[in-house]
Amino acid sequence: MARGKRLINREISWLYFNERVLQEAMDESNPIIERLKFLGIFSNNRDEYFQVRVATIKRMVQIEKKKEIKPNEPAEKILAEILSTVEEQEKKFTSTFVKILKELKKQNIVFLNDAQLKKKQGEFVQKFFRYEVVPNLFPIMLKSLENPDTLSDNAIYLAVHLLDSTEQKDDDYALIMVPTNVISRFLLIPSKSKTNYVMMLDDVMRYCMKEIFAPFGFDTFRSYTIKFTRDAELDIDNDLAKSFIEQINDSVKRRKKGAPVRFVYDRNIPEVFLKRLLRKLNLTITDNLRGGGKYHNFKDFMSFPKIGTPELINPSFST
Repeated sequence: MARGKRLINREISWLYFNERVLQEAMDESNPIIERLKFLGIFSNNRDEYFQVRVATIKRMVQIEKKKEIKPNEPAEKILAEILSTVEEQEKKFTSTFVKILKELKKQNIVFLNDAQLKKKQGEFVQKFFRYEVVPNLFPIMLKSLENPDTLSDNAIYLAVHLLDSTEQKDDDYALIMVPTNVISRFLLIPSKSKTNYVMMLDDVMRYCMKEIFAPFGFDTFRSYTIKFTRDAELDIDNDLAKSFIEQINDSVKRRKKGAPVRFVYDRNIPEVFLKRLLRKLNLTITDNLRGGGKYHNFKDFMSFPKIGTPELINPSFST
């Protein structure tokens, strides 16, 4: 067997390593909430992988094309294999998440979305939204967005289509960051029964969208989750006038404005809206666009609350 056939590229190898984390989420012998957290770890690892490793491969692709370099293992081929492997892993991830949700329901842990709330639950959600969420919201009208670098890396945004049912106002579009940096992604809704009701912060915002945009004359809202990941590779200047610490500090600041390496979005978003977003965000097909489900940023599940019976999580170890 040729030497090249016996070796796996290190970037592809890392993906298989991370799949071991996914296998822990798939392992039914693990406590159900721990399995949910493994999904979060897998997702967080993959985000960092795209920020650094995939970003580096994309740079290599550009260099090889520009300088007409022809290595034995072209970066473009590696990138294609990465995206293919990620796609296959995503199918396993989604299937596992659906199974876990069903298992959680059997354990009296139920996820509610914005269309499933009863009156009392809705009142609780609206009160929480007004006092806890609204102070942390900063809507951006898409037509007013001049510099996409101002958007946060690896955060999730709701891309909102604003409509007026009376047709007196033209349709408009907005972006709102889901503020998981200051508020838990998971809202526990009070219940008099044994059932623990959980609502994602994104769905809380969807349920209360009218409170944000109704004053502007809109009464119908369609929102879709989007997220993009930037190149976070450190570029160190060769400026001898700066100390090494200063060079690192400048490089870290530039990471916030790095080129996009991945853009994921709700596959249900209308094509017209998606194209409008891509133009505003200066994204093209080469930026690894991927349509997915309604929810993104599963890394937040690493901090899923401890609810339900004790056997749903691993026992704590005491010394």
